[in-house]
Amino acid sequence: MAAVIGLHTPYAVLAFWMAVVGVGGGLFNSPNSSSIMAAVSPEQRGVASGVRMLVAFTGAMVSIAFVLAIVTSSMPKSVMLKIFAGVTTGLPDSALQPFINGVKLALFTLGTISLLTVPLSVIRGEEKRRRDDPHLVVSEPTSDLPG
Repeated sequence: MAAVIGLHTPYAVLAFWMAVVGVGGGLFNSPNSSSIMAAVSPEQRGVASGVRMLVAFTGAMVSIAFVLAIVTSSMPKSVMLKIFAGVTTGLPDSALQPFINGVKLALFTLGTISLLTVPLSVIRGEEKRRRDDPHLVVSEPTSDLPG
């Protein structure tokens, strides 16, 4: 996204790259969540799910603040207020360019952070190995139902 975004980037190009980002997130999040849940005993899955969601939502909130700080850091206040109010009609490209530059910087920064965290996903190991390791399962669920 950072490489293609500009003042006059066609919506179709932005939509394509947003779809790529969405598909990538979808392909990562589901297996990652499954791996987290498989790494804990069945009795602890509720707690693990809660902690996973807490970390995800906290990360989302921190990243929004982080991105807004990057995007607005080099913008004049009057232009920033017009952009966030949706009133950019009549503003010259030169007034809007600092916003686009901030967005690019934020996207490159977030992309770099994502690439730096790839080793964390790689070192977590294979999910099947964790599921098959008898030392990782505290106890098997039992049923008191007859039959």
